[in-house]
Amino acid sequence: MVTLTPREHVERELGRPLTDDAWSFLEDGGYTDPELYKPREVADIVRTLGMSYSKPVPPHLSGDIGTPMVPGAELLEERAKAIADFMAKAAEGDNGVRQFRSKHLPGGLIAANDIHDFVTALYRDHLPTAWRVGEPELSDAAWWKAHNEVRFGRPRLRYSLAYWMEPRIDGWIAGRWPVPVRSPLAELGELSEHLADKYRWNQYEAAAWALTGLSPHVTPITGSSTVGTNYTRDIGSYDVTSRVTITLDPTVSPEQLAAWWREVRHRMLPGRYRPQQVKALRLARFAARSDPDATWEEDRRRWNAEVGGEHPDWRYKDVANFRRHAKDAVRRLLYVGIESP
Repeated sequence: MVTLTPREHVERELGRPLTDDAWSFLEDGGYTDPELYKPREVADIVRTLGMSYSKPVPPHLSGDIGTPMVPGAELLEERAKAIADFMAKAAEGDNGVRQFRSKHLPGGLIAANDIHDFVTALYRDHLPTAWRVGEPELSDAAWWKAHNEVRFGRPRLRYSLAYWMEPRIDGWIAGRWPVPVRSPLAELGELSEHLADKYRWNQYEAAAWALTGLSPHVTPITGSSTVGTNYTRDIGSYDVTSRVTITLDPTVSPEQLAAWWREVRHRMLPGRYRPQQVKALRLARFAARSDPDATWEEDRRRWNAEVGGEHPDWRYKDVANFRRHAKDAVRRLLYVGIESP
C-alpha cells in the first residue's frame, strides 16, 4: 500500500500539483497540520484563494508582446495614443474622479515615483484597529497571506480590493491589496474598476492615472492567456485547456491580426507543433471512453470491431502497437508543450 505525504493528499484533492512556494505558504500558515485541517479543507483554501494573485502589467508598459511586429504598427500606435489622450481628457470630467482627487489629492496630482509612498501612507492612516493585515507589498506570497488572513481571520473582516502601479528600475510593476471597506484605498479600487469598465483601461493603469494623470494606453491588439499545467492521477500533466483571449480595435486589419498572432503563437509553441491526424484523434477519443477495467487486448478487439469496418487500414493485429499508438495519441492530445508568451 502506497502512503501519501500530506502534500500529495492535498494535490490529490486538487487534481493538480502544488508549487513549492504555495506549499511553503501553507506550511507557514499551519494549514498542513492534519490535526487542524483535512486535505479537502486545504484544497478548498487553495481553490478559493488561487495559486497566484499577481496581475501582469500591460504589454506596452512591460515591453512584452505589443504591436511592433505587425504591418502598419506606427499608425496603430499613433491612433492608440490619440485615443488615449481623448479618453483621459473625458475622464477628467468624471464625477468619481473629481470627488476622489478633491478629497484625497488636495495638493494636486502626485509624481509616478511617489505612488508607493502615497498608497502606503493612505493605508496606514486609515487602518482600523481590528484589521490584521500589515503594510501593502507587491509579492504574490504577501498578497496571498494577507487575503487569507482577512478571509479566514477572527473576526472575519469585509474587504475591498485596491489596485495600483508604480515604476521600478526594470519597468512598471502592478499590485493589488485587500483593504478595509469605506477606506480611501477602497475608494481608489472602486474608481479604478469604474474607469476600467467605462474607458477599456485596466484597473492598474486607471489607478495610476487617477493619482498621476499619466494617460493609460489602450493597445490596438492585446491578448491574455491562461496557460497552466493541470494534473490528474490517471492522465498526468495536461495543458490542453490553455486558452488565449484577444482584444482588438475593430479597425485592425486581418493581415495585422495574423502577423500579431503568428508571433504570439510562436512564443507559446516554441517547439515544432505537428497537428495530429484523424486516426490519432479517434484513438484518443476511444481511449477516453474505454472501460478502465478492460485489458489492452479487449480494447484492441473493440477498436477493430467499431472502427475497423469503416477504416480497414486502421485495424490493429498487434496489441503492443495498439497500446503504444493509443498512449501516444492521448499524450500528444493532452500535453502540447504550451508556454506563457
